[in-house]
Amino acid sequence: MYKNKILWALLMALSGALLILASVVVGSPATAVDLQEAEAKLYQKYGVKVVNIGEPSLLPRKIQSAITYGQDSIDFAEASSNQLAQVLAVLDAALGKYPSSVLKEAVKEIRIGDHLVKNDEVIYGYYETRHLFIFADSAGTGIDAREIEKTLHHELSSLLAERYGFPYFDWLALNSPDFEYLVSDQRFRQAIAAGLTYAPQQRDLVQGIVSGYGRLNAENDFNTYAETVFTQPRQMADWLAKYPQVQKKYRFLKAFYLKVSPGFEGVFDKVEHP
Repeated sequence: MYKNKILWALLMALSGALLILASVVVGSPATAVDLQEAEAKLYQKYGVKVVNIGEPSLLPRKIQSAITYGQDSIDFAEASSNQLAQVLAVLDAALGKYPSSVLKEAVKEIRIGDHLVKNDEVIYGYYETRHLFIFADSAGTGIDAREIEKTLHHELSSLLAERYGFPYFDWLALNSPDFEYLVSDQRFRQAIAAGLTYAPQQRDLVQGIVSGYGRLNAENDFNTYAETVFTQPRQMADWLAKYPQVQKKYRFLKAFYLKVSPGFEGVFDKVEHP
């Protein structure tokens, strides 16, 4: 599910991690030829086309509709050549964690922009059928390779859930009887004001929540498990050893991914054999 400023950046700030992490460094400006070669390489390896969002017609359909009918204030910008080069480098490494057959079935295009703002929401990632959208610097703090990769896995997990039928009702059944998702943005903001943070607290982990963002709904709960498994395997391994509820959900997520393809085994090996 897409990430926005209110429900994402605010949590990151309260966790002391508002996208002020190490950035990818590019030595010399990327040329058009460099970008074409990098895009062609990515397509050859993974069968995924990467497109710079240079016009509104390449934005998510809901955003296009808002622009057409004047329903919301929309601000977006295409990625610069250097931004695109940095994102392509992140994608080249991150997509290698997926079986090529899965990518070819689930993802047609990854569209890259500098930022997307809808009213007061700064959107970092979005997904639609077979399309991913990543906005490289929506916070205005510079490119952060780790956050771009987390956004990729977050949104791509939703595409896989959509394509291969993730059993959300069974996921819900894994929660303890005293747990319920916040569901509404209003309740989520109230929880943030009361001390909810993006990084999980012990109470969250005891309840099987690996990010405060996962308290919003089942999809974001699933998304944050996926991004943690793919980008923080050692952290997940530590939580598995300490929190039975986390272990239950991890095992469920693992079973889903391995049912999609046994080619994901290496991802889970990094968690279980750090």
